[in-house]
Amino acid sequence: MAMNEPAILPCGHSAATVYEHTLDGALDEHERHCPHCRQTAAQVAPLRRALALAEETTHQPPRGFTEAVMGRIRAEAGPGNQITLPAEPPLRLSISQRAAVAVLSAAADTVADVTARGCRFPDPAAPSRVVINISVRYGTPAPAAADRVRQAVRDAARTQLGLELTDVTVSVDDIDVRPTRP
Repeated sequence: MAMNEPAILPCGHSAATVYEHTLDGALDEHERHCPHCRQTAAQVAPLRRALALAEETTHQPPRGFTEAVMGRIRAEAGPGNQITLPAEPPLRLSISQRAAVAVLSAAADTVADVTARGCRFPDPAAPSRVVINISVRYGTPAPAAADRVRQAVRDAARTQLGLELTDVTVSVDDIDVRPTRP
């Protein structure tokens, strides 16, 4: 039987029609007495009972649930997770730490033979310092790679975020020993 052909019961009735009638609670005379149709209806009966129960039940969250969820959302998006960027008064400009970290990590990834592994602002209230963790390809001098990362991160912070970083701490956390591809 092809996938799009309806299932036909031995009595000649369509299984889909029996399912539909069972869910509607309206089996016809044949379906109520035919053993094939009754067996098919019996397979769908638990679903019909579950649907009826779901329709009868009013779903209300527990008291305080909505407020608790919204409180967590506000905490996640609150000022502790935002970095204030320079702007002319009376304007205020901020960016999420996640977005700022993405910009700086992408800058580190532009340095040859380096992969950013993590980035964070130790004090988001004073975003002049950043710590970036990197992996360096085997054979690449780590101090030189760290200097290039430091410069790339400083440049991105200045040009893309308007931040002047006074300290960029680079931590080499891993050495990539996979062979280079031609």
